[in-house]
Amino acid sequence: MYVIDPADAMNPAAQNALLKVLEEGPAYAAFLLLAGEPGKLLDTVRSRCEPLRLPPEEAPPDPALADKAAALAQVLGVSSVTVRKDLDTLEEKGVLRREHGYALLKSEDDLSSRLAYHYACKGRIAKRAAALVADGETVMIESGSCCALLAEEICTSRRDVTIVTNSAFIAGFVRQKPHAHVVLLGGVYQNDAQVMVGPLVAQGAQGFFVNRLFIGTDGYTPQMGFTNSDHLRAQAVRDMAAQAGHVAVLTESEKFTRHGVVPLQLGGAVDLLVTDDGLPGESRLALGQEGVEILTVAREGRL
Repeated sequence: MYVIDPADAMNPAAQNALLKVLEEGPAYAAFLLLAGEPGKLLDTVRSRCEPLRLPPEEAPPDPALADKAAALAQVLGVSSVTVRKDLDTLEEKGVLRREHGYALLKSEDDLSSRLAYHYACKGRIAKRAAALVADGETVMIESGSCCALLAEEICTSRRDVTIVTNSAFIAGFVRQKPHAHVVLLGGVYQNDAQVMVGPLVAQGAQGFFVNRLFIGTDGYTPQMGFTNSDHLRAQAVRDMAAQAGHVAVLTESEKFTRHGVVPLQLGGAVDLLVTDDGLPGESRLALGQEGVEILTVAREGRL
């Protein structure tokens, strides 16, 4: 597990130096890109490399690992102490787990791990969407990484907003925020995604009618519209959408290059998309023809 500053990620010289550090190992690992400020996770990319195995604190240091860590720290302009502290922070946030001498990302279905992808971009999407929410409003927020960051932004920057959600992850994610007020819908609990599904979600949602529901998506095609990867979660979205005046989709633009296996089938309920400026032209045209308003944020850059 290596930590890379996003300011260096697109720098050819930094990339070449990094490859020299990693070229010996063929094993699969993940790169976690961190912001310049300590502990702020921005993004994740995958590559072929030798995992950085961090020896237990009580074990004698491995000179080979020390050399690699030092070389990596030189590329990033940080110290090995900073790398360790950031890994500790990522573990505390639930993004990864530390084993005996190495770190692993959690399940890709786990929102903690999905937050590791394009963190800064998702954060900008969340801030843009939060600007649509007024103090004192009640909103519904479905499960998803962009949606989790939206809930966090609302609970930080808004006052007296009630969030109705089927996501136990979101409820826990914002529990310590100063203005968190969450109604968690009941249902069957899916462990990895930490989300409620099933008929109890519909029954709970029927006790509300809100101005706007915010949802995520696993992909989009002009033919089928927005899609999901799970039948039960897709039905939960439909049940919540039936209790909202407007539906907004929050997602990064790369989702428009693929699709899930379950069409959300929301008809004309979706009237707003908040995404980044990498949205493909074909998708933009199709969404415009469907009457979907599109708000974009910068794809690259720091949060």
